[in-house]
Amino acid sequence: MIKKCLLGSALILPTLIATAYADDKVILKNGDKLSGEILSYSQSGIKMQTGFGVLDIDSANIGGVTSDKFPQGPTAISNPHAITNIDPMNPSGAVMTENSAPVAINPEPVVADIVTPAPEPIMDENGLWGAKWSGNANIGGEIETGNSDSTTVDLDASVKANWDDVHRAKLSADYEFKEEYDQRLTDDREIAGTYDYFFAEKWFWNNQLKLEQQKVNELDFRADFISGLGYQIYQQDDLNFEITFGPGFEREEYAN
Repeated sequence: MIKKCLLGSALILPTLIATAYADDKVILKNGDKLSGEILSYSQSGIKMQTGFGVLDIDSANIGGVTSDKFPQGPTAISNPHAITNIDPMNPSGAVMTENSAPVAINPEPVVADIVTPAPEPIMDENGLWGAKWSGNANIGGEIETGNSDSTTVDLDASVKANWDDVHRAKLSADYEFKEEYDQRLTDDREIAGTYDYFFAEKWFWNNQLKLEQQKVNELDFRADFISGLGYQIYQQDDLNFEITFGPGFEREEYAN
């Protein structure tokens, strides 16, 4: 019977301790709340007795302190950095500041505001001429000898520049060559440039210029120029879907 009585006392003891130290509250800047009894308070932090032991809380982590141990009733301190000492036994309910002048604690409970600093803006790292650059290049070729004698060369490259999603430019070049048994089947060259100016979120002014040369077809020169409106339907790094429309001009010159 005695053992059972001691065991029952041990089980309810933590509950009684936690209840006794639940008068004061410390609100941390991350939103957590601690309950217990404030033992001492200084500019560097708070020493607090809780049901789990004595905790030292750094003032840099404190968002507010609420206490009802003073005669005025529950109180709140929203600026812990301005207070250097609290005497819980002071009947006047006053605190001492850095200038050692007594300051009465607000008898009304106040919840301290937890101020979260605004995130710093992310600065884009732009490259040459203040633009964001991207591009790619591909080089391919094939030479076959034996039953078939052929040579194939394929070169293409492109570069893009973007100025704050307002100005957009692209330059590309392409070369294709194929020869079988010393006879040229393909000998094409192409260079193209595009400039877009976004005057609205989706709408832009589109300009395109393309120059071509096809030696096998005896096309010495072809120039295409188009200027009109465009609408950006979808744009990501790996997929671009847009519609452009407007008048254009084309000029061709053949060897024959």
